[in-house]
Amino acid sequence: IGTLTFTYNSSTLSLNQINAIESIKVFPNPAKNKMTISNTQNIDLKTIKIYNILGHLVKNISVNNGVNKLEINLSSLNKGAYLLHLQSINGNTKTEKLIIN
Repeated sequence: IGTLTFTYNSSTLSLNQINAIESIKVFPNPAKNKMTISNTQNIDLKTIKIYNILGHLVKNISVNNGVNKLEINLSSLNKGAYLLHLQSINGNTKTEKLIIN
């Protein structure tokens, strides 16, 4: 028998920073030729990546700081299911399913 001790340091993890990227909205979904990414809290995004269902990167977009609304052209992508991966400058990520009709 042993003792297991957990120590939590609240200064190491800030839930406000992690949850902030969750406030970014992607619409419409399902999309046709374009989608909009609304970043009303002005989170410093680094990249937007779109992967096909097999995990292959099909679109990689670098984002300029201070942009609160982006329109992304999807006309070069085939109809189907994709994964949209957003990454902020501080390393936080958000991944969601994207459907293109």
